[in-house]
Amino acid sequence: MWDVDSVYRERRAAWNGGAMARFTTERGLDRLVNFSDATVAIALTLLILPLSDLAGEAHRGGLGAVLSAHVGAVLAFLISFIVIAVMWMAHHRFFELLVDYSPALIRLNLVWLFAVVVLPFSTEGLNVTSSHADRVSVGVYIGNLFLGFTALAVMRAVVMSRPGLVDPEQRGSLRLASDIALCFVCAAALIVGLIAPHYGLYVLLLIPFARSASLALPRGRRTR
Repeated sequence: MWDVDSVYRERRAAWNGGAMARFTTERGLDRLVNFSDATVAIALTLLILPLSDLAGEAHRGGLGAVLSAHVGAVLAFLISFIVIAVMWMAHHRFFELLVDYSPALIRLNLVWLFAVVVLPFSTEGLNVTSSHADRVSVGVYIGNLFLGFTALAVMRAVVMSRPGLVDPEQRGSLRLASDIALCFVCAAALIVGLIAPHYGLYVLLLIPFARSASLALPRGRRTR
């Protein structure tokens, strides 16, 4: 007779023991990716909501006057949009290489998603144009980004240690250089931001260039 409890215990032990690959499916990986993409889309939508509220003031002095009066909010939106776009592109390229997933990958992906969904909240506290920006707000914002890029770097490291999770033909594409470069920029921005908050935010503008420069580096030899 089929013992449901024993099957459950066996599967739970496999999950905890890192042997989850026997129970994973291609549909499960697709759901993980789709869930992540939907979460990022919602976070991007939330970024624009404060600016949408400001648009209601346009009837008083025109849209140009409203935007000039809230330059800080506009710049914060642009910086955050670029940063989330870079985070999503890195996440997308990474998951395109995978053919399977693991419990560790799911947990780290949730940490990455946490960093993404908190970003609209941390963006609200920014005042990019102020020379007296709040160090706590800037520190929380940049720390938020650092958490997201670090989670992605650790995800890549986990996959590099588990060859069965990645397409054998794409193993040579797994490189930590881009993730390390992004983490380095965020760490530098955090240090600068704690000293001069408004300059720390401008350091973040180096993120797209840091990633492009790291991707231009020669790739290592493909492992088999």
